[in-house]
Amino acid sequence: MLSFAFFLINRGAMLDRKMMLHLLNSLVFAFTAMGMSFLVGTFLKSRNAISAVSNVIALGPSFISGVFVPQEFLGENVLAIAKVTPTYWYVTANNIISSLSGLSAGPLSTVYQYMIIVGAFGLFFFAAASFAARTQRL
Repeated sequence: MLSFAFFLINRGAMLDRKMMLHLLNSLVFAFTAMGMSFLVGTFLKSRNAISAVSNVIALGPSFISGVFVPQEFLGENVLAIAKVTPTYWYVTANNIISSLSGLSAGPLSTVYQYMIIVGAFGLFFFAAASFAARTQRL
């Protein structure tokens, strides 16, 4: 979200391909975060419970996926566990985007694949939340 705010405030800033890829990656991750929030809100009704679970869901993957500690310093077992979270794929895509020097198709296709993985997590979260909400009504 900060990248969107930066773009809106600094319209004169360089808007190159890297910035557009970062914005797109952030948008896909925001969609996934909304899906996850919808899923948590479907199961939990207490504000305190939602707050506690939200902290665990947000901070847990951040520690093991490379948000707070670069992925190069994390062990292989930690990264293997992190791969089941959308945060890992978001961070990995950001790392690739940041290291792009040209517009070669190889790294770009990998970035797009990772964005699709993050988006698939979002679709799964929305589908699971919709199913859970429908089941709870019955």
